[in-house]
Amino acid sequence: MNKRLEQLLKKKEQLNAQIQKIKARESAEKRKEDTRKKILLGALVMEMMDKGELDEAKIMKRLDGFLTREIDRRLFDFSVSKTSKK
Repeated sequence: MNKRLEQLLKKKEQLNAQIQKIKARESAEKRKEDTRKKILLGALVMEMMDKGELDEAKIMKRLDGFLTREIDRRLFDFSVSKTSKK
């Protein structure tokens, strides 16, 4: 293999590594933003339930049907069904 081709292939590998690093950073940032949105939305819903602006019983019933993981169900004192995942 000629020297120029080796240099170009090495440069290509370096660029690919840089691209992957940037993509990973962007993905991590999106996950952080998504998590923050969920936390803020959850805080709003909890505040609205406390103020009586949302029917807590309806929210908890929906949450009971929504949560499938055992650890999540325990957090809200829901019974753990046989179909729950750990």
